[in-house]
Amino acid sequence: MNKTVIISGIGLAAAAMFSACTKNEVSSIADAPQKISFSPLTGKLSTKALLDGSTYKSTDPSFGVFGYYLPEGKTWDQNYSTASLYVPESEVKNSTNSDTGNAWTTETAYYWPKTGGITFFAYSPYNYQEAAGGKLPVNRLNDGMYIGNPLGDLSDLYDVDAHQETDILVADVQKDCSGSSTNGGYSGVPIVFRHKLSQIVGIDFSTVNANGEPKDYANGHDGSNGKEYEAGDVVFQLLKVELNDLSVKGAYILHMGSAEKDEWMASSADEAKKDYIWYDKSSGNATPDQFGKAALNLTFNNYYPNANSYLLILPQDLEKTASTQSTEPYFQISYQVLTYTDAVNHSTEVVNKKVMLHELHASTLIEKNKRIRYTFRITLDNQQIYWAPSIENWEGESRNMQF
Repeated sequence: MNKTVIISGIGLAAAAMFSACTKNEVSSIADAPQKISFSPLTGKLSTKALLDGSTYKSTDPSFGVFGYYLPEGKTWDQNYSTASLYVPESEVKNSTNSDTGNAWTTETAYYWPKTGGITFFAYSPYNYQEAAGGKLPVNRLNDGMYIGNPLGDLSDLYDVDAHQETDILVADVQKDCSGSSTNGGYSGVPIVFRHKLSQIVGIDFSTVNANGEPKDYANGHDGSNGKEYEAGDVVFQLLKVELNDLSVKGAYILHMGSAEKDEWMASSADEAKKDYIWYDKSSGNATPDQFGKAALNLTFNNYYPNANSYLLILPQDLEKTASTQSTEPYFQISYQVLTYTDAVNHSTEVVNKKVMLHELHASTLIEKNKRIRYTFRITLDNQQIYWAPSIENWEGESRNMQF
């Protein structure tokens, strides 16, 4: 059975968005030092994930920050290797009881230096969002950070499968700051977060003609009174959809020095991979769902109510390479085709299709910050039965008799 597969990664490209990190002059008679606070938001051009929209709400999770100091006349880009830690890794919480009203502050107060600038790194959330909690496994580098230890064993890597409630965001690095700005409705260091994981939000099935236009192969019949099936009607029923060999463990690395990086290193070990059943009515008493001209839309929790509607996934390379990867991710799809000969009787053909994920992504990568919907469209038009008639010509024959 031939099938057209269409993938649409729903997500706007992230664009650089920075609020100026320059000092707003605030003077008093005592020339009091100005406390460092933070003004977070999620990137306005970021794709929505678990945190929706571009506003970092006061009810959103606390986040982590740290900052490095360089004296006046030195910039991060030129002198990052000599920067000294000024704000150690700290948890930032929203407080409505601060001296500035609704603000994001650290428990220990830190103050702006009289001269020089601070370069800030930030990530969210500070703690896992699952019920068990615990601090996100973040480690500082002299020019950045990593989440999950890339130098350890599998148990040291970040496990996205085990943390489906935790939406990892990392902020644009704010370099050479000397004072607060206004950002996202807050006053403080501008913190623009961007999603670093991706998510699969749906898998859809429908039938189309050879031109990709929706087509009902059952010709408007559904077996109900007045719409009984007729000979030639074709009905599609979905049996099972499974996503196999998806990497779920890795380490996120951010370098902002001479060799800049902003990427995940996903483990290719078989022990770091997982199979996900998205839909299964292949056995038991469950009646398979039909799909046709009207698409069958499946979220992750359609048939698993205790799950989320989405599946958070690790950005990763999808293609197998002999030296690094023994298997590559793929969909295993099973459906059946019922072809009716009258109102009741039909033949049944079971179709099993293996679709490699790298065939669905033009760049062969699952990139960061994507909401992905996979759409599978099935056509029978190129399978239509035609007849090729011919006629065997009359054969000449002569019979003679002589007397």
